[in-house]
Amino acid sequence: MIRSIRARLTLALVVLLAGGLVIVATGSVLLVRRYLTDRVEEGLSNASVKISARSAGGFTLPLGQLALVTPESGTAVAVDAAGHVLVSTGQATLTDPAALVAAAADLDPGDTRVIEDPLPAVVARIHTPGLRILLREGGTAVSAEYVVVGVPIANDRKVVRLISIVNGVGALIALALMGLLASLFIRIGLRPLTRMAGTADAIAAGERHLRLPAGGTGPETDLLAAAVNKAFDAQRRAEDRLRTFVADASHELRTPLSTVHGWIDLYVQGGLRDPDQLDHAMVRVEAEVGRMRLLVDELSLLARLDAARPLRREPVDVVALAAEVVEDALVVTADRDITLTGVPHAFLDADGPRLQQVLRNLVGNAVQHTRPGTSVQVTVSVRPEHVDIEVRDRGDGIPPEHLAHVFERFYRADPSRSRDPGGSGLGLAIVEAIVAAHGGTTGVTSTPGEGTTVRVTLPEGRHPDGPGRSGTPGRPAEPGPAH
Repeated sequence: MIRSIRARLTLALVVLLAGGLVIVATGSVLLVRRYLTDRVEEGLSNASVKISARSAGGFTLPLGQLALVTPESGTAVAVDAAGHVLVSTGQATLTDPAALVAAAADLDPGDTRVIEDPLPAVVARIHTPGLRILLREGGTAVSAEYVVVGVPIANDRKVVRLISIVNGVGALIALALMGLLASLFIRIGLRPLTRMAGTADAIAAGERHLRLPAGGTGPETDLLAAAVNKAFDAQRRAEDRLRTFVADASHELRTPLSTVHGWIDLYVQGGLRDPDQLDHAMVRVEAEVGRMRLLVDELSLLARLDAARPLRREPVDVVALAAEVVEDALVVTADRDITLTGVPHAFLDADGPRLQQVLRNLVGNAVQHTRPGTSVQVTVSVRPEHVDIEVRDRGDGIPPEHLAHVFERFYRADPSRSRDPGGSGLGLAIVEAIVAAHGGTTGVTSTPGEGTTVRVTLPEGRHPDGPGRSGTPGRPAEPGPAH
């Protein structure tokens, strides 16, 4: 099996060319043969017309006149009623009059026949009752019952055979030349692909800065180079993100591990003899272990979301989930003004625990990254086919240069806050991943000095036993502990 593209293209072109040459050569041979056959038949037809015309008039035809009406290179044989040869005239190549007469014995007037003996020829029988032929001047005229005319075709066959040989040899030479030229041109045409393959191998070998050459090689190869370069760029960005992710995860784990190791080392060296000191050390170790467990759990969740595992969807009331989250937040941070407003109900076909985690992360993020006493407002609203969730705080806001990165993993607008209690830098990344798994979108707006708003938009679902719509936009939620 031929694997090389160049070989396959060359073979395809040669096969197509061979097919075309066969058609042309066959057509030319058939045309020449048809022409030669028509010429012979036309000569026989003209001779038949001329001889028959003289026979119908009862003319006496001199022997020389018979030779004149005979086709060029042909032979005419006059035969009497008894089948005896009276006279023959014409070319010496057909000198066996008896063979011509025998070949035409059962022919009908106007019909022809091809004979091979003594030489290849076409014969015709012309009935001439009443035709008299003068054998010699001043002699006696004899009556001819019919005339047999024969035209040799050996030369015509040689011409056809010669043309066939010339066409065959010419076709072989043309195929050889065209095969070489096609291979050369295809090799030249595929050079950009060869260079691309070399560059791709170099990139695979570690030279990540290289890119496939594009421009001036043709629209097809330029398009291919652009597509492959995009793939390489995407791969490089993915590798950069992975390296950053691993580095950030290592950093996040290194600090609590160092803390745990420090307390354990202090205990091993006998530095924690006092029971109170030991209790304090265990509390610190437990806190750091909890931080690592939280980080590992969040990383595991992101990995599952990245794997696009199916969600456990069921009818969920977003307002009820938001009320629970706000109520829990008020218990933990009693000094905060956290409110919930919006429609009384907003049903979605969603994964309830995951959606609740989105709300907890958004509210927790707003509480964690604002000053004590800062108000936080949670709003659930309904639009056609969508449910919107907004968490707005009245804090210091986020600088514009950081807004585009807040959903990135381990990203913090203020690096100095990398050790905020309970923070892993993955909260908003988890929000974005869960929302994307539900087919929704996330967004953030912020004004320095005025606060930040994180908005989540989810496609609306229908509760099988609930109202036809999720609620009435603008109507406040029922009062409860969340207010």
